[in-house]
Amino acid sequence: MFLMHRIVSRLFLVSLGLVTWACLHGALCAATVVWNFDENNLLSSAACDATAVMSYFDADPGVTQTVQKATTFGVTGRVGAPSNMADGEARYLRHGTLPNYGHGGYAIDHTGFHATTADGRMQTWTMVMDIYVPSTVDPTTSYNGMFNSDTTLSNGAEWYLGPYGTLGYGSLGTTALHAWNYSQWHRVGLVYDRPGHRASYWIDGAKVLETTNVADDRYLLWASGHAGADLIYQGDRSVDSPPNNYTSTMYTSSLSLADFAYSDATMQALGGPTVAGIPIVNEPVRLGALSEFNSPAQLDLTGNFRYAIDMGSATPWFVSGLQFQAGQSGITGYAADGFAPAQGNRPEFGDSPSLYCLESVLETAAWHEVTAQKPNGEITLDVTVGKRYKLQLLFWKAFGARWFDVSVEGRLVLDEFNPSSNSEEEAFLYTYEFTAADNEVNILFAPGDPSCETRHPVLNALTLEMINQIPGDIDGDNVVDAEDAAVVASHWGASDAGWEDGDFNADGLVNALDASILAANWGDHRAESAPCGVPEPLGFVLALEMIAAFGLRRRRA
Repeated sequence: MFLMHRIVSRLFLVSLGLVTWACLHGALCAATVVWNFDENNLLSSAACDATAVMSYFDADPGVTQTVQKATTFGVTGRVGAPSNMADGEARYLRHGTLPNYGHGGYAIDHTGFHATTADGRMQTWTMVMDIYVPSTVDPTTSYNGMFNSDTTLSNGAEWYLGPYGTLGYGSLGTTALHAWNYSQWHRVGLVYDRPGHRASYWIDGAKVLETTNVADDRYLLWASGHAGADLIYQGDRSVDSPPNNYTSTMYTSSLSLADFAYSDATMQALGGPTVAGIPIVNEPVRLGALSEFNSPAQLDLTGNFRYAIDMGSATPWFVSGLQFQAGQSGITGYAADGFAPAQGNRPEFGDSPSLYCLESVLETAAWHEVTAQKPNGEITLDVTVGKRYKLQLLFWKAFGARWFDVSVEGRLVLDEFNPSSNSEEEAFLYTYEFTAADNEVNILFAPGDPSCETRHPVLNALTLEMINQIPGDIDGDNVVDAEDAAVVASHWGASDAGWEDGDFNADGLVNALDASILAANWGDHRAESAPCGVPEPLGFVLALEMIAAFGLRRRRA
């Protein structure tokens, strides 16, 4: 029955069309691969928008098959095997103490995992494992290096199941003793989110540690496109003298790797280990919005613009009063690494002067040629910490069908994007509002799926506007009211929040500080005569009651 659960789950994913050709259809979930070891081998069991190959890996020269010989497969509940899970029998991969001081593991080489750094690494990812450590190991000294981002295995693991039921390592921190139990199945997870300034540890749906200390580059995992293996599962190398062996007997029933940071709610919902294994999580809501346009009236061209850049032009153009600077002329605070100017076909939106100027802006572009030495292109813009900005990226189809990814501040926002996929008379506009967390905003352009014919990214123009949105006004209607309070209430206590969730002071949290900001700006700000900042008694009281009630329910839950 346990095997049927997994087969049905896998067929269900395929029947929904989740495993699709990205060039034609795009992804319905973020890149994810799951291993359930239900075929007594290292083949993956389910995937979405990605593929991966796991293989035995011996790190020392001249050493072969030691990891393979230390590996067995089996079924729970049998003689000498771990106990069943709460919902029945499950299959597993078992390894004993690995030979050669543990210098080996299981190499993972994946495709479809998106780079969000210029050197081809991931700044957001989630790893979840259903694991079991028998009580026969020595709880005072036993370690298991869970994974290694150094795929040559020249150093120790990045994360450990440690003595006395501890979990963690290094700058991310280590849990208190007895966070997990020996001879018991657990679902263990690590969520890493450098752009969100957080990493969190999870055991059976409960957060056991969270940190903002995420600056250590060893936790930037390789994205797809890296030569050779991208990650070593259970990989370790002792740097002690004399060396120690930081591997011990462990069982893995399910392993999941995804290229985005799961939310707290998702990790809670995953709960504990199950026979069906770790489910694939639907794609997170992408930041910002993508729309079509063929007129200046459909763009935001009025406001306090820090930048308006015609990426490929040597001549500035005015569009509805806004000057687009020539991207090739040298602009203070702006850098485009790996891009070159290109001339394309001119759109034909109409005959008016404003349409002519918009067509002229879109006629040129900056494009990045994907090479092994320079797979990604990057644009950086200087900003002021704590200020609110609106970014607009303009794309025109003149350069033909091509597929690429776009990330803003380390977060994937456009996945397998094709600028020529819309109607003949329309261009694409991507819009994103954010609060600056540091002194520059980074926009990364990465090649799309390797099966796509053309993967060289292009960008025609961009604008970056400083916006003076009223603190507390989430929906941007210049009124701070019960609708905004309802959003704050629904995200109360969130630890990875943004402005759209009710985090008005950009600390990543939704709490009493944000509620006080909302209260201070309560009212209608649409006219000078409106009672700005003066709460309407009934609506304000109801809003506070809403926030308080929701926060109380969250604490009781």
